[in-house]
Amino acid sequence: MSGIKSIAVIAHGYSNEKFSGEGKVYHEVIRALQDSNLGKIQLVTFSKPKRYLPFEVKYVVPFRITKFDKYQRLLTLWKARSLTPSIFVNLSGTLLKLSDIAPHLAYSAAPAFTTPGKYSSSIFWRLYLYPFEKYVKAHLDKNAIIISNSHYSARKIESLGLNVRTVIYPPVDVEEFITNKLDSNKEEAIITVARIERGKMLENTINIARLTKLKTYIVGSLSDKNYLGKLREISKGLEVEFLTDLPKRELVSLMQRVSVYFHPTVGEHFGIPIVEAMASGTIPIVPSESGASEILPKDLSYSSLEEAAEKVKKYVKGWNNLRKELIEKSMSFSSSNFRTKIISIISEIIK
Repeated sequence: MSGIKSIAVIAHGYSNEKFSGEGKVYHEVIRALQDSNLGKIQLVTFSKPKRYLPFEVKYVVPFRITKFDKYQRLLTLWKARSLTPSIFVNLSGTLLKLSDIAPHLAYSAAPAFTTPGKYSSSIFWRLYLYPFEKYVKAHLDKNAIIISNSHYSARKIESLGLNVRTVIYPPVDVEEFITNKLDSNKEEAIITVARIERGKMLENTINIARLTKLKTYIVGSLSDKNYLGKLREISKGLEVEFLTDLPKRELVSLMQRVSVYFHPTVGEHFGIPIVEAMASGTIPIVPSESGASEILPKDLSYSSLEEAAEKVKKYVKGWNNLRKELIEKSMSFSSSNFRTKIISIISEIIK
């Protein structure tokens, strides 16, 4: 292709005010593209950004909508089809056809309808997801170049008849969390970090607090006040502390202080707080049915809450050699490593 290359970055939730793992991917990919000068960036998002951005922005609506996330993804990809870029870099995890217009590079987690969790938890959520699932399955891009965020996600994506080129784990700010204070005593307590929303299965953390009788911190951005009220109700009589919208500096300090991290979300495709815990020298206990289980020693995964409780009690004290190993391993998940890997593939396609 001649002339200036154009790169359409599809990030449906770029304008969301609350930062998430998906949002971290958006920002690191765009940073990598800006640093590389591979071409002119066109951002395709659902809502009009509130602040000025140093590149062209195409949006679906001029206001923010907090509901119907899955359908916002569809509308954003339909908007992208009005463009003719040199390459689509699709970060919205919805693998609709775009390769008939231009090369389609998609960075994707396991589609929601392929994993257990929120969307299989009730008739309401199954009905909500049903039209989305039907449409996506009927319009999958068989020619997309797919990068998965874990081997767990890759298996789910390939179950749809698609091919995954490679796995690149999500970017994590490990440098902020790394600690050198393992010689001091860690607090014998549990921490969970997740958005306060029903899909994160935070009841599991409260059940672990009940089974272990340990002090437990639940930290996360508040997405559902009613759900938080329910969690407070069922945690009565337990030593559970809820910390919503905690500043990053305070989160880092707490993560470094606490002994064990418990991840409650079965079917989670990865889980950035798990790597943050590793960097902090905090031992993660994670579901076997998740992407996180593939990056940790086998004994740190669980198949039932009773098994998880036993492992929490086992690892809550000592194990400094394991903590040091986890800190060292966490370094491979740095944001700079992610940017290097993702830009290498984009460069190869767009050259």
